[in-house]
Amino acid sequence: MEIDVIITIVLMALSLIYPKSKYIAILFFLFMWTLWGWNTWNGDYIAYEEVFSFPDNSNNEFGYLVLNRLIGCFTDSYQVFLITVSFAILSFMCYFTLRLSPYPSLFAVIYFILFLMEFVFSRNYILTTLILYSLWLSCEKNSIKYFVVSILIGATIHVFSITYLLLIPSLRSELLPLKKYFVYIIPCVLILIFVSDFIFPYLGSNVVTKLSLYETKNAITNSSYALMILVFMILFLTRYLWNSSQRPPSIVRLIYNINVISLIFIGIFYVVPYAASRFLRLLFVIDLLMFTIFLFVAKRRKKLVVSLTFTVFVAMVLAYFVESTFPYTVIPLYKCNLIWGNEFYKPVFN
Repeated sequence: MEIDVIITIVLMALSLIYPKSKYIAILFFLFMWTLWGWNTWNGDYIAYEEVFSFPDNSNNEFGYLVLNRLIGCFTDSYQVFLITVSFAILSFMCYFTLRLSPYPSLFAVIYFILFLMEFVFSRNYILTTLILYSLWLSCEKNSIKYFVVSILIGATIHVFSITYLLLIPSLRSELLPLKKYFVYIIPCVLILIFVSDFIFPYLGSNVVTKLSLYETKNAITNSSYALMILVFMILFLTRYLWNSSQRPPSIVRLIYNINVISLIFIGIFYVVPYAASRFLRLLFVIDLLMFTIFLFVAKRRKKLVVSLTFTVFVAMVLAYFVESTFPYTVIPLYKCNLIWGNEFYKPVFN
């Protein structure tokens, strides 16, 4: 068995045995950095390497090109670029975990599964990290301006960032009443479906072709069901652990509200099914934090209910992980690495 696989197993075991350990969490994020930063090939590696080497020939968003040119001023090695970007992202995620989760190492071991799905999509990973930071900052400062500015900056990295403007109502300081916000959610979903079916076809073949590139079979059905189940669990447990006379912490209120408003994305999944994986990976991280808070707050019998629900959540994450394209993600992450051994792996299909 290879050393990096052994380290993974050991860190997973230690994280489950000592779920509150900050030191194990730090070690896990350092290990993720060695896997990603020194990775030499994956499904999107060559495409991103070409952007770094020839930014003038790329049609990526200009913010991402500026980032490439900025780091390119100091090095002509894409590997150095990857080491730098992965360090910045995983350093923030480690800090985010240590500051907000009462179970840092438990958070880290589940987050590792999400990391395995996300690291290939560098632009989306940068965007996700930026959105997480802006949500946290907006919650701390009680101001939406940080979130809006981050979305606009994020749009220069990945245009999908614009869709997160729909989450602005979630930044209210109080818990959103679900029944009341159905008046906001349902029209948004219906409008998105109407635009997709009756407006986009008249915008020309370029628009239709662009959207067709992101089609994924059955994604709307599976992802929409997954989203609804996830939202139901978060809303149920929040009300279960804090009664009407109690005011949950600000971070709990924020995550609760994000889940309520996220139902709008059912409409986005209909228009662009591939968007489901991007949004759900972000929501999984946010709700993972929520579940660790639930586990910390719950007492006695309520802890059993939270634990069972958390198990369902982990099963959902694993279900998405199983659908990943392993030959282009997980396998090369372990087989193509300058630290743990480079086997010059490339997938071969008959």
